[in-house]
Amino acid sequence: MAITIPVDHPTDFSDPGLLEQFCPIDSKRLPLEEPAPSTSGESSSDKAAVLNNRANDHLDQKDFASAIQEYKQALRLDPDNATIYFNRARAYLEQGEYDLAIQDYQQTLTLDPNYGNAYRNRAFAYFRKSDYENAIRDFGTAIDLGFGDTGVYMYRGHAYRNISIYSRAIHDYNQALELAPDYAASYVNIGIVHYLKGDHDNAIMDYDKALSLEPDNAYAYFNRGASYGAKGDCDRAIQDYTKALTLHPGYVYAYFARSAAFSSKGDLDTALEDLNKTLRLDPSIALVYVVRGAVYIDKGDLDTSVEDFNKALDLDPDCAEAYTVRGVAHSKRGDVDLAIQDYDQALSLKPDKAAFANRGIAWLHRSEWERAKPDLMTARNMGMNLSEAFLAWCESVEDFEQKNNIKLPEDIREMVGIEEVPPMSGASSVLEIFHKVHESCPDVDWNDLPSDGAKNYKHYLYGWPKE
Repeated sequence: MAITIPVDHPTDFSDPGLLEQFCPIDSKRLPLEEPAPSTSGESSSDKAAVLNNRANDHLDQKDFASAIQEYKQALRLDPDNATIYFNRARAYLEQGEYDLAIQDYQQTLTLDPNYGNAYRNRAFAYFRKSDYENAIRDFGTAIDLGFGDTGVYMYRGHAYRNISIYSRAIHDYNQALELAPDYAASYVNIGIVHYLKGDHDNAIMDYDKALSLEPDNAYAYFNRGASYGAKGDCDRAIQDYTKALTLHPGYVYAYFARSAAFSSKGDLDTALEDLNKTLRLDPSIALVYVVRGAVYIDKGDLDTSVEDFNKALDLDPDCAEAYTVRGVAHSKRGDVDLAIQDYDQALSLKPDKAAFANRGIAWLHRSEWERAKPDLMTARNMGMNLSEAFLAWCESVEDFEQKNNIKLPEDIREMVGIEEVPPMSGASSVLEIFHKVHESCPDVDWNDLPSDGAKNYKHYLYGWPKE
């Protein structure tokens, strides 16, 4: 199987400073009303303004609970004040209470339908909920109302990318470039879309443009390495991953991806070193244990490989890849029944050509031809090279027959006819899944920042000068 490497998303920020820039509060001090001559004391709106302004101060100090309480008191005094609802929504966003934030933005718009920033911020809340269709709708309204800045086009581009509408994603990233021509992240994001489309040559050119603008962009090096890896140029991939790690020594996924490149070159010991570094930095990523287990299969340490697959499944019981590759380990240990159970479980979670192919080969071990044929045909129809898959188990059809003391039917011999393809390692077989798993993961699972990301989030999001 071809080896593919995951891309990273350079704008998936976890730093709270993102909200300060992308979803600002209405920070102007609400004016106090001049009381009428016959009125004594403060009006309700005056008191609400004081509470709102005090809540804004709490928000600036990251005291979100106090801010929300002050906004609530202000709204009891002035329930038709759109600005107070708008500001309280930002506090809810800071706490990850996206549904409550959306409710407050909706109330803001009920009171003031032309409050453009409310559409903009509500779109961000929808984006955080992975509700990309509603996010796209609100970003579009914000643009129509004159709030189409770089961040709006970038995030609408991300939303289109996440629902695989790649042409519109590229259009929005280009719009961001028109507003900020020196914004390297736009080129990185266009490169990611080209990568997802399988256009690795254009992706590399996009990353080159990003690096010409920002030579220290760790994300650009990482993603260019991914495209080189997808093209099979492991040496250049390793160079780019290493550069990313030089710029950002804690870049978890750069170690992970570099391990894939080393594994594909047959340097299993160095691959293991990178996988172990990955797990020291973040022991919670199930797929790292899957890939390390696959490397142990290549090294012939089947017991240790099964331990890693078990750890992966402890972290993520629905990790189909762990079941598939653990099935390979069981089969190589001679326990075909356990292998088939694992392939069954993997396929119950999601259809995958590797699981179909390996289960079909497991049926061959047991001489169950009529069960093997539909699995092998399904794998082939899904794009699996059966000759390549078969070579993971033997050197030839004759070798397979001799090892298992069987004689394959002629139609199956033709189906798995050995071509001139290199043997497929266990690690290689799981690394093809790497990119597919990334596509199915929430973006927040791929949110590792460059070392200066928190300090310079405005630079990475908007292209502002670094501090």
